[in-house]
Amino acid sequence: KADCRAYKASLLAAPSNRALSKDGKLSPVSVKKLLGICATIYRYGVGQGYLEVNPFDGITRVVRGDAANDVRRLPYDSADLTAIFASPEFSMLTGARRFVPLIALYSGCRAEEVAGLRVQDIRHESDIHFFDFVPTSERRLKNVASQARTPIHPELLRLGLLDYVASVPKGGRLFPEIQPGSHGRLVSAFSKWFARFVDKRGVSDPRKVGLHSLRHLFKDRCRAAGLSEELHDAL
Repeated sequence: KADCRAYKASLLAAPSNRALSKDGKLSPVSVKKLLGICATIYRYGVGQGYLEVNPFDGITRVVRGDAANDVRRLPYDSADLTAIFASPEFSMLTGARRFVPLIALYSGCRAEEVAGLRVQDIRHESDIHFFDFVPTSERRLKNVASQARTPIHPELLRLGLLDYVASVPKGGRLFPEIQPGSHGRLVSAFSKWFARFVDKRGVSDPRKVGLHSLRHLFKDRCRAAGLSEELHDAL
């Protein structure tokens, strides 16, 4: 139990990768998630008879500061989008570095979902091009709702997405240059690259966190366009 408390204390003192909370430390949500993972492993051990009690019981509750005043992740604004996507540097990008951010921007999907797309997942039926997001051996989806057919935005078609798809060998992933990291996630290294790219374009607000802020932006733009919550959740 003392070791578990010490581990919790070390997490509360640990810096976040991009200062996601106002004190520059791991957010309470992240700390609780990591403690919950440990608790789950030990719960399995108890269930299998390897030990009698779960030392993480009672350790996973995290309270730090006033939750109402926590600094939350923010979407990019119009000036940010101009700085990122209208930059000469972005116009020179190809492959995953060009299309992963654009797909995230125009579809609102998670970065791991984009990175795991296969060529066969770009489909066409009844004059509609769409992404067929399904779980694969390399990339799971976060939940059942993530398995969906998402229409491809006309702007992605105008920007040459289908030409890119045609240039990639059939039967493999759409972005073969993206390789799994040490924890098996496809997008870890790519997300870090995009965060650095955005910083260099002058978008350095730590509350705007790389590819995930594109997802927040998509939701905000859907609301501003008057789409029902049910519709933009489905998208």
